[in-house]
Amino acid sequence: MEEFELFVEKIKEADLRVHGIYLYKKGCEPKEYFFEKNARYPIYSATKSFLSAAVGIAVKEGYFHVQDPIYKYLESGFFDGMTNKRKKAFQKLSIERFLTMSVPNLPFRLQGDDWYSYIENLDADYEAAPDFCYSNICAYLVGVATENAVKKPLMQYMKDKLFDPLEMEIPNYMKDPYGHFYGASGMRLQVKELSKLGILYLQNGRFKNTQVIPVDWIKESSSGKIKNREGGYGYFIWRYHSGYRISGKWGQRSIVVPEKDIVLTYLSDLQENEQSDKMDVMVKEFLFCKT
Repeated sequence: MEEFELFVEKIKEADLRVHGIYLYKKGCEPKEYFFEKNARYPIYSATKSFLSAAVGIAVKEGYFHVQDPIYKYLESGFFDGMTNKRKKAFQKLSIERFLTMSVPNLPFRLQGDDWYSYIENLDADYEAAPDFCYSNICAYLVGVATENAVKKPLMQYMKDKLFDPLEMEIPNYMKDPYGHFYGASGMRLQVKELSKLGILYLQNGRFKNTQVIPVDWIKESSSGKIKNREGGYGYFIWRYHSGYRISGKWGQRSIVVPEKDIVLTYLSDLQENEQSDKMDVMVKEFLFCKT
């Protein structure tokens, strides 16, 4: 029995709720297996990596630079509820600080029906030194800034620049209270659709004969820009051993291992830590412990 089939059997034996798995290796036929219906499932925070790709395209097209202050691309009324001190500190924060989740002490979730007001009234120290702090607010603000910079609905921009070149239908996605693409979570994809982003990264941003994402953005976004206990974080992409991963909670992964020319993608519903840990161990053995 081949290694992929053995991997599938181990998942079955462990009784893990994995929806589907897709293996791409350069020069080989892709392999896939569906434990459940081949459908679009929530990918949670893996949504952020698609946003990162859109940001890279917008940067290449000259709409902004990651070192630009993010406030320049937010609505003018956004700061009305901030004190002058916090406003001045916030205005110094670059887009990159939000891409790398390095604005400390932000809460994880947005609350209420008026998200701008909620963010304005946060008791956050924007003068603090960069430190990894995982918050959906970071991705949300990057998405708002990108949409304002490109001057069109962000999902339409992503359709034109990312999904169409990848031969994908627009995903199901979540909107904010004002009708804009949320950016931090809420997308639903099939396992093969999620794998396309991982494969695109493995291929240095190229799909078939089209350079979809700039090569330099692939390197920058997947590198460890800021340290954390998981091994480092780039622009909405996690470092993972010698490679990196696109990741959402409860087991949504597209793991890219450039040295092996492999992308392993799977969708799951592993809500218990014990199940998630089992899957992590099996994945690591499959990718890195082959004899």
